Amino acid sequence: MSAQNTQQHRTPISEVISHDIVNTPMEPFEVFEVQDIQTSEELSILLSSKRINIVDCYADWCGPCKRIYPNFKKMSEEYSANQKLRFFKLNIDVKDENVQDFVAKNEISFIPFFLMVENGETTRTFSNFTELQEFIIKNF
Repeated sequence: MSAQNTQQHRTPISEVISHDIVNTPMEPFEVFEVQDIQTSEELSILLSSKRINIVDCYADWCGPCKRIYPNFKKMSEEYSANQKLRFFKLNIDVKDENVQDFVAKNEISFIPFFLMVENGETTRTFSNFTELQEFIIKNF
């Protein structure tokens, strides 16, 4: 078969990929990356996401937060690939007014603390990593 005949029988990529997928803008993130929230702009990515977002609330000085983070990161690597979940970490000590309003709204009074955020609203909270991990394993 000649090269010309081969090209005539190929299906254009635009017919293979659905129109909605081609025209849907991607959210700015790497699949396995835990996004760090420290500014209003970064917070807006979380609040506008269409995915289910898991948020690790932490502070730089928090020892238990530092010990848990490698497990949180590993969980993000395992569950981000399904494209349903996104993982964030939120430094509760940043001075950004919108971030502080979000912390106050969610009544984050101890850390580590975890949130599930869907369509800009907190839908579930977890007071420890084990509780979060069990929920994700069971539901995703």
